[in-house]
Amino acid sequence: MSAGEYQSLLEWLERVIVDPGGPEGALGDDAEEVASKRIAPRPDLPAIERLAIYHRMYFVRIEDALRDDFPATLVALGEERFAPLIRRYASEHPSRHPSLDRLGCHFEELVADVTGSRSSFEAELARLEWSLVESFHADEAPALDPSTLSELSPDALPRLRFRPRPSTHVVASEHRLEPYRAAVRRGQSAERPIGPSPSRLVLTRLEGSVELHELPSPSGELLERLLEGATLGEAIDVVPGELDPQTLFGWFRDWVIWGLFEGAEAEG
Repeated sequence: MSAGEYQSLLEWLERVIVDPGGPEGALGDDAEEVASKRIAPRPDLPAIERLAIYHRMYFVRIEDALRDDFPATLVALGEERFAPLIRRYASEHPSRHPSLDRLGCHFEELVADVTGSRSSFEAELARLEWSLVESFHADEAPALDPSTLSELSPDALPRLRFRPRPSTHVVASEHRLEPYRAAVRRGQSAERPIGPSPSRLVLTRLEGSVELHELPSPSGELLERLLEGATLGEAIDVVPGELDPQTLFGWFRDWVIWGLFEGAEAEG
């Protein structure tokens, strides 16, 4: 078998295995005959059944992975909406990586589609849960040494640009998500928030576990700007009103303790 023929077989197998209708749905009325031309049948197991085994295994594995990654979204949507969503997702976004760690990267989009909005409670929960997965599997990087900041001269502070650690993420939402997610995780009854309540959470991984911290306004807006690459001076300029130096110091003390940054350099 040539390299081209092998690649063609792999593409054909993927199309058949990930089809929601199974091999019969993918191959049509002559499914057994078509399958037998590509897959060697066994006396006790026709080619179409061999394909069906892989089809079932694929969807079971995808379902297990998504249920593990989005437990609170599952509870919020309910089993009746979540189960068919998994099959649709597995078909529209088949796994393209050897690891399932990246599988759910488009799940929020599909939840937003079925709920009608990216700012729906369920879609925002999916965003938070996927950020937790990304944070957990992010590359490791040492946290910023606090002495780095103490060694800088005061005039260098506005020119300071921070490098976030790969596991650091900010999740902005129209609803408070963490109480609901935490209740689901503890196996307790989870209550939806009553109406919108804008929130920002920052996530990062320390010592093998992901920690979440709520960010009050305007510290959340300032941190978000820093993580986007703004200098400290540029970030402060977009925060309304005067910032008390002691308040600013307190925010940075927390951010450094939480391990949000891996480095900081003054420009110029």
